[in-house]
Amino acid sequence: MSVPEPPELAGRIRLGTCAWSFDDWKGNFYPEKIAPAAMLPFYARHFSAVEIDSTFYAIPAASAVEAWAARTPAHFRFAAKLPKAISHERRLRGAEAESEAFLASLRPLGPKLGVVLLQFSEWFEPAGGNAAALDAWLARFAGGGVRFAVELRHAAWREAEAAALLRQHGVALAWNDLSRLEDEAAEPARHTERTADFLYVRLMGDQRTKFRPDGGRVHRYGSLMWPRTGAVRAWAQRLRPAGLAGDEVYVFVNNHYEGSSPVTCERLARELGIPLELPAAPAPPPEQLDLFG
Repeated sequence: MSVPEPPELAGRIRLGTCAWSFDDWKGNFYPEKIAPAAMLPFYARHFSAVEIDSTFYAIPAASAVEAWAARTPAHFRFAAKLPKAISHERRLRGAEAESEAFLASLRPLGPKLGVVLLQFSEWFEPAGGNAAALDAWLARFAGGGVRFAVELRHAAWREAEAAALLRQHGVALAWNDLSRLEDEAAEPARHTERTADFLYVRLMGDQRTKFRPDGGRVHRYGSLMWPRTGAVRAWAQRLRPAGLAGDEVYVFVNNHYEGSSPVTCERLARELGIPLELPAAPAPPPEQLDLFG
């Protein structure tokens, strides 16, 4: 099945997942025996965008970026996370050369590069020169043909001040739903200011579903495990007006939100009235006769 050239709302609201190469998806979204190189083309037949997680850990090799571009259709879009060496370790200081190298590495994507995300940790507060460093970094790199979104998690970032800083650079303030499972009925995002001509939304979920206190894995992420139906419906109601107004909206879903990000995307698409049909799960093997029973 291929994704049609998306009309109306489907062309404006781009639904995708945070990364695409999950072994946990084999046998439910991906075929059981799929090769790693075949995952992205398969993914792109069902979704119109993806957030690249691997760029958070290193500047990608030219061969990898060229392969991403070659294996996806013309209407597909990538969002790439700024490497943590720049955002977390350097905190944007003295990282001009690395930043230029990173942005240059993405050029083979051409128009398929939708957004670059600056994801900051909960320890990146506005004090201590961080707000000034963010302002200076955006002054240098924003507006050069690449769109940027900024995610701020520290509670000290006041929305009005953060929005004013980003708005002057035409950069989107990322809306992130990190709410706990038991708080589904609460406001789904702390930051909801509009600061650019597009929206960038991340449905990340409760981080307690990721690791145990000892650091071990909690779940395998291949199915709907904790439905957040109210939150999904609330997000659809919030995003629909932006899409109908003609804005481009990027929505990326993490496995930890409901247990399987492809399934959450399908549920959100249904609420929005966007066609998105996941591949059918393979049928279980037929029961074997017990010859010795």
